[in-house]
Amino acid sequence: TFMPAISEYCTPFDVVGTTDGDYVNSVTLSTIANLNTGAVDGPSYTDYTTTESTTLVRDAEYSLVIESGTYSPDTYTAWIDYDGDDEFEASENLGEFTTTEASETSQIIFTVPADAAVGVTRLRVRGGYLLKGEPTPYDPCHPYVYGETEDYEVLVQFGTAVSEAPNADLALWPNPTTGLVTLSLPTDGPAMVNVVDMQGRLVIAGNIRGARHTLDVSALAAGTYLVQVIQENQLRSQRLEVLGR
Repeated sequence: TFMPAISEYCTPFDVVGTTDGDYVNSVTLSTIANLNTGAVDGPSYTDYTTTESTTLVRDAEYSLVIESGTYSPDTYTAWIDYDGDDEFEASENLGEFTTTEASETSQIIFTVPADAAVGVTRLRVRGGYLLKGEPTPYDPCHPYVYGETEDYEVLVQFGTAVSEAPNADLALWPNPTTGLVTLSLPTDGPAMVNVVDMQGRLVIAGNIRGARHTLDVSALAAGTYLVQVIQENQLRSQRLEVLGR
């Protein structure tokens, strides 16, 4: 059974935080454009995963643009949890830069690995002043004295073309449902499952392996949804009716 993920990511805590101007003012990546959010009285950690998200494609190159706060020199860096294990490993670091002036804008160029896990994951951006004796390079979880951390949602998609496949090969029941739905797939290979509402918003996403799985939609509002399964670069879709309790 799978359902909307419960985050187990570490939540960084900066002792002084943004008070001296050590903050992240803007972050831009594809459709993420979180601009002018920094302030000396702002929080040291913000979770933007419910309001700011973007889609990235395997084996494609991207530019992450970060605008610093008003203090300099500060170091800025970022990670994407490519393997979806709720941790940011050193191999998942996108790069870093150190500012030479206040409110400096710089970019980090990176390529999504061809073997990155397909599905919803997290981007973490950190920036601040590193004191002598604090961990370097920047650690994704350490409680530094100065700085700010921001998290964003990223959906990693297949880099190769996805073709339409017969929808009859995807079975789901019961339909309508009030909670649990069984999915029957044509093969037992790895697949990505998305549930999208009628406004096109992604409400559930997960990676599965095997020909049969149980999907928990009990947290969804009553209405019509589209269940999409991508397996072996083929897309199959079925409508799903969720009933109110």
